[in-house]
Amino acid sequence: MKEITHYYFAYGSNMNLAQIKQRCLSPKVLGIACLPGYKVEFYGYSGIWDGAQETVIPDRQSEVWGVLYELQFFDCESLDEYHDVRIDGTGPYFHYPVEVINREQGTIEAMIYKKNILQAAKPPSMEYLNFIVQGAKEQGLPEAYIKLLQTEKTTPASYTVPIVQKSKLSYMNVTCDACDQ
Repeated sequence: MKEITHYYFAYGSNMNLAQIKQRCLSPKVLGIACLPGYKVEFYGYSGIWDGAQETVIPDRQSEVWGVLYELQFFDCESLDEYHDVRIDGTGPYFHYPVEVINREQGTIEAMIYKKNILQAAKPPSMEYLNFIVQGAKEQGLPEAYIKLLQTEKTTPASYTVPIVQKSKLSYMNVTCDACDQ
């Protein structure tokens, strides 16, 4: 039986390999990619990071860089649970189909997580933006894009962040690195 895989474009904190490996059993990095016609904005509030969280909004003059992952079905379910995606669309995030361009200029259909309710844009915590930038650097995103991310207005978190959320994998106390041994 052939396993079903999905392409997931991460443009925020899931660019960090350590984080995605905590949330997924077998994420496969396909490389960096670009989502043209969008920009990153921050909305809502995350108690985990004490500030707003990222999403993309249409902007013809902009582009969003991120990481393209190939995920197994069970990895998608795990990410859905973490992002509180609900079948009826009432969760804070939902699946959104996009076309991203990889380094070889190939167009690939992928899925992103997009915020459901936007209201007014708000700043993320400085710690959260630094975590996103760390992932962008780790994955080799273009320097000009990283500098653009670093210009986002932030506020310092008022308590120690991130607050660690329990996941399906936390009871095993392992990450994917342990699975390779």
